[in-house]
Amino acid sequence: MKKLIAIILSTALLLCFGACSAVQNAEPIIMETDKDFFNPDIIRKTLSLNSGDLVAVTEDGTLLVPGYFASGSGEYKNAADVASVDVSSNNFAVLYNDGTVDFMTKGIAKPVGSEQIYTEVEAWSDIVDIACTDKTVVGLTRNGQIKVASLDQGWAQMTSGWASVIAIDLDGSCLTALRNDGKVFVCQSLNGKMYNHCPDWEDIISIHTSGNIYGVSDSGKVYCYDPVSKTSSELSGLDSVIKVSGDKDAIIALKSNSSVVCLKDELNDKISDWTGVADIAGNINTVVALSNDGNILYATLKEGGSSSEYVGWSNISVPAK
Repeated sequence: MKKLIAIILSTALLLCFGACSAVQNAEPIIMETDKDFFNPDIIRKTLSLNSGDLVAVTEDGTLLVPGYFASGSGEYKNAADVASVDVSSNNFAVLYNDGTVDFMTKGIAKPVGSEQIYTEVEAWSDIVDIACTDKTVVGLTRNGQIKVASLDQGWAQMTSGWASVIAIDLDGSCLTALRNDGKVFVCQSLNGKMYNHCPDWEDIISIHTSGNIYGVSDSGKVYCYDPVSKTSSELSGLDSVIKVSGDKDAIIALKSNSSVVCLKDELNDKISDWTGVADIAGNINTVVALSNDGNILYATLKEGGSSSEYVGWSNISVPAK
């Protein structure tokens, strides 16, 4: 009976999603479950950038971080056999090839004040994708379900019924999930309350969360959803896109021909001649790209900013497409 009720509720929610631009719901969204339906190599994060720090994963599974993260040459001494990484303002989550996860900060294995998160994450297994902020780590299991370790328990409650998920992304206020049917679900923390949204999008192949929610369709179009105003729009001037990154005021798009475009003109001028790009990351002032041969491309508007910290980084693992 409980399973029947769950299916009925899920069907009703999906019907509602098709009738409006977005649904806002203070209750958890229940999804159907699927198993082992995607290749985790496709969603690996081997390049991640916060407001100023770049981290990367090499072909042999070594985690590379700026030298001031840890002593030595910049190779983080506690991280090997790494599959994926995501960095927040002060911390980063590391996914290993065996499906286990670590939560680290600059030079310290256990973030101060976040022991609860570290303990929960340490027990995870069979994880294929990760996302993090300073206070939250989200893991995606191989069977498409969500695990959450956070100082705010609302995230776990609101996403406990999510399933058939193939990719996740997270910022300080929104957790975004891409489902295997091309639909996108968003859990938002706003003014101390939690809400679930579903933008009226179809056939989405990749997502990005940075203030707003971004979805790339299989036709190469890019859509933007504002979870505060609950409005959705298509970003003009972009086509043949396969991935987006960056800040909401400096969206970066990776195109199917391996070129890169930034909607912030000052940054776009610096990257307009980039070709052979396999992956991207960015913020409001900086664009970083991974070339098809595993090297780093770097452009920034920050005064005094340069790529000198990353000189010598090579053989970065290129995610499958």
